[in-house]
Amino acid sequence: MTTRLNVQFTERQNKSLEEMAEELGTTKAGVLKTALSLLKVALREREQKNQIAVVKDGQVVKEIVGILDE
Repeated sequence: MTTRLNVQFTERQNKSLEEMAEELGTTKAGVLKTALSLLKVALREREQKNQIAVVKDGQVVKEIVGILDE
């Protein structure tokens, strides 16, 4: 079963979606599905009291904060 959604984006948000879709070789819907999957991981990790970070060569180069603040 699938559900169709009608969502309105600002021009800036739409441009970002288009750019990401082109970079990933997918559609805007594909970008949103990927983002939803990533958010699901972030929520699960928050439940486990874990943090999310960008890691390069075993070193944290950027900690992701604030996207799930309540």
